Amino acid sequence: MHTSFGSFCNQFFGWNHTWYGGYIGMFIGLLLIVVVIYLLFRRNHSQEDLPSSGDESAEAVLKRRFVNGEIDRDEYIEKMEILKNS
Repeated sequence: MHTSFGSFCNQFFGWNHTWYGGYIGMFIGLLLIVVVIYLLFRRNHSQEDLPSSGDESAEAVLKRRFVNGEIDRDEYIEKMEILKNS
């Protein structure tokens, strides 16, 4: 497995077939795989932290955003009127 993965990384990263090029290619290939797996797990985990659509009403979300300073008073009133009219 070492030889085939090392040669794959050698061809992928364009190094010649020297002993150090194989190790560098194999290291970068493994590092690339680890980074991709980490990013996939991180993305899935961050989506679990978000509240589902049924957890919080639109009014509650709007109020929370206003209290946290994410939106100003005028925007809060405007959006609250839209919610009440729909």
